[in-house]
Amino acid sequence: MNDKWMLYMRGPVSFGLGLAIITLLARWVTGNTILSSPQTLIQYGIAGSIGYAIAGGLAFFFLGLVAKRVRRSFPEAITIGDVLKEKLLPTYHHTFILLLLFMGAYALMVQFYAAGTLFYYVLPQFPLIGFGGFLLLVIYLGGYGGLKKLTTLSFYSVVMIFLTTILLPIYSYLQNGISPIYEGVKLYHPYLFFIGSHETVWFVSAAVIVFTGQILTDSATWMRIFVTKPEKIGLALQSTGLIWATVPMALLALLLFAISGKSFDQVYLLIQTMLQALDASFLMIIFVVFCLIAMLTASSSELHGWTSLLIRNVWLENSLTDKQITRYHHLSVWIPVLVLFVIVAIVLPSSFSLLFFFGNLYASLIPAVMYILITDHRTGPAPTIIVAIGSVIGIVSQISLHSFFSIWASFLTAFLLFIAFYLFNLQKYKKPME
Repeated sequence: MNDKWMLYMRGPVSFGLGLAIITLLARWVTGNTILSSPQTLIQYGIAGSIGYAIAGGLAFFFLGLVAKRVRRSFPEAITIGDVLKEKLLPTYHHTFILLLLFMGAYALMVQFYAAGTLFYYVLPQFPLIGFGGFLLLVIYLGGYGGLKKLTTLSFYSVVMIFLTTILLPIYSYLQNGISPIYEGVKLYHPYLFFIGSHETVWFVSAAVIVFTGQILTDSATWMRIFVTKPEKIGLALQSTGLIWATVPMALLALLLFAISGKSFDQVYLLIQTMLQALDASFLMIIFVVFCLIAMLTASSSELHGWTSLLIRNVWLENSLTDKQITRYHHLSVWIPVLVLFVIVAIVLPSSFSLLFFFGNLYASLIPAVMYILITDHRTGPAPTIIVAIGSVIGIVSQISLHSFFSIWASFLTAFLLFIAFYLFNLQKYKKPME
């Protein structure tokens, strides 16, 4: 393979424990994390926010159960597409790669929406100018910079994560006192303390499934796994999960401080309320910089993973020349970003369900990806077909059931179908799952 593209995809060095944690944490403290926290707090209360943090942490633990084995089984892999090529028959692995590319484009749109929302409140007079400048940085860092530049950016992102999650809550609570904040929240928003809702339990359980599906199918995450030393992967993912869970908790503390003395009209306006509550200008600057760097790192990482999957598992497999790949690379970086810019510009400002959009598809993908990763034999169209069936069952059940039940319906349908498919093929392959 051309050294230029290898350096773009893998970077110059392998990751140890610390570098793996830094890059994974920077990848997953995203605009989704920041914007979903207000929605979660208002809809499901403090218990829901705590459950949201736990759900994200558990997803990393679940990935750690299989990532170490996959890394050792495929030491030369660069993308998750390399694994799919080995585990799926040639006719069908491109279909699954197209599915992952579609989900990657959706994930990128979510990051852009979060950034656009932030610019709408930070630069109310020129939001699209700020958003456009943000996208140019994403193109430079993720589209052309490669993993080396993203690793450097991840250091700054993690510094801002810790600075924000430690400094801002402590400063706010020391300045105002815990009791006045508690009394203010209890006066204006007493419903946040209610913990007996079955809705919250279903929300948290569904969040675990959706988070796991997102992380398990994320190209950027697998690229970091494949450049991490095999013996460090399990601990790196577990540590990332523990650290990541503290970020929604810190945002919860800031949100409680922001709404402790006032009410609000719309959930998506809570970001503006939080900015207004940070009356000291340097606190507001710290929070805004934290949001921008987190969104920039996540967006750039997603674009890099999406483009790398195209380069490695579509263009190089078709024996394109370096000149052709370069031309297609330019198109694959600029066209999606411009299209998503237009989409986000049209929908802003509005409330947008970030966490469970495509939740049925993520839920159906978990058994499919797990089956592909942990079985020893190659398979054909079954994963794609069963994902489609699980997603359709979930969408149909959503008409008569709650969306959280439909996510479980998708997951259980796909899971049971894969169990049946495995048992049907057990005698043929004569190898039980390890």
